[in-house]
Amino acid sequence: MFKIKIPQLNKTITADPHQTLMSTLLRHEVPVASSCNGDGICGKCVLQVKSEQEVPDTELAQKLRHKHQWQPSQKASCQVVVDHDITVHSTYW
Repeated sequence: MFKIKIPQLNKTITADPHQTLMSTLLRHEVPVASSCNGDGICGKCVLQVKSEQEVPDTELAQKLRHKHQWQPSQKASCQVVVDHDITVHSTYW
């Protein structure tokens, strides 16, 4: 189990290995914006992800980064598989 810290909501939740950040947040009733239901198309689920380890991008996430001109710490939550402790921030929480 890995920890996801959400300072804006004063929460820390646990993530099961191999689950996406988006699905984990939704399972813990943390709202995530999306119009494509996590298919990696809309880019609305973007969150700032901070970690001591690198959070790699999938090929689809790289395309979204380029399209939306995101900074390296901005990640499509539907494309992030939580495999270590992270801290997340959002513009809409």
